[in-house]
Amino acid sequence: MIKRVNAFAMTAGVLLSFPALAQVKIGFIAELSGPQATLGEDMLDGFMLAVEQENGHLGGIAVSVLRRDSQLKP
Repeated sequence: MIKRVNAFAMTAGVLLSFPALAQVKIGFIAELSGPQATLGEDMLDGFMLAVEQENGHLGGIAVSVLRRDSQLKP
């Protein structure tokens, strides 16, 4: 009986820890060079401020932001 309880507790602990390990990558594409760079940088700064205020989490899930420059190309 004790072995079953210990096995259940270990299994529950492992299963409950998986959401904490999840990390989502978010791609942020904007004009970060050229004449529109100030607007793109402002958008990126605003988004990163929101992520930083939530300690790197959005909706309770850890996120990493990948930034890319669109270079004004469609």
